Amino acid sequence: MKNMVYGIIVAFVLTLGLVACGSSGSGGGDDPGPGAPSLSNLSFPSESYRGEMVVISFDYSDSEGDITMFYTMDTVGGVSFTDTFTADETGISGTSGRVTVLHRTSSSASYGTHRIEIWVEDAGHHTSNRLTHDLEVIRI
Repeated sequence: MKNMVYGIIVAFVLTLGLVACGSSGSGGGDDPGPGAPSLSNLSFPSESYRGEMVVISFDYSDSEGDITMFYTMDTVGGVSFTDTFTADETGISGTSGRVTVLHRTSSSASYGTHRIEIWVEDAGHHTSNRLTHDLEVIRI
């Protein structure tokens, strides 16, 4: 895993019907178009302490079941950090499911609002809609 100042440690567990605690995220992006994967029901808390692990969950669907890549972007103070993972690393497989992502802000992460954005891409290079949610990194 990459060791970044605003690092993201990501572990994925493919689950069905998981109910994650926290608030719903906002949708994002334009309609991805025909054949593109789709993401929905983003859920995770709105606040976190530096270095705390946060559970992020979302649903995915892809009519062809060929999602190949998963992306996360963390933007704070106008600076963005993007991580890329293969579907094999994430456990995303098949035409639909629910994924749980463990996100940790590093112990040196900036306090304030972090805009977390997620999306996937399939074998045909179709990009899904993007889901975004603000995570407030607060002082203890």
